[in-house]
Amino acid sequence: MSNLRLWRSQELKKMKQDMDCMFDNICAEFGLPPLGAALPAASKLSIRDTGEALQVSGTISGLKPEDLDISVTEKTLSISGKAVCETATTKEIRSFSNQFQLPYKVDTDNAQATFENGELTITLPRLQETEKKHVRLSIR
Repeated sequence: MSNLRLWRSQELKKMKQDMDCMFDNICAEFGLPPLGAALPAASKLSIRDTGEALQVSGTISGLKPEDLDISVTEKTLSISGKAVCETATTKEIRSFSNQFQLPYKVDTDNAQATFENGELTITLPRLQETEKKHVRLSIR
């Protein structure tokens, strides 16, 4: 039964994506802006601080994992992607790019990202600063 639900969900997402593309193409024919964006905006991502890590999550429909590029430095998270919307007569390429300044340094070696069924989850562990030693030096 769960396979049927998953199949229906995937088919409905594909049908929605195709309809969005069709309406966007119709709008383009009349010189109007697209009705719906097939790609995410920064406001659709949520960033939560658990104390031990930053959790970034959001829904990005219409893309596959290979359509996304995610990179992280100690203080910056960058997410970009590209989607191709194709019909019998047109081919439209849409792209997005978002960059976030992180509130603290993160451990880039242990950062992880998953993307399943349109749900993006990124975990950025807090960088454990090495304890600074206070050493008194003797003067000779």
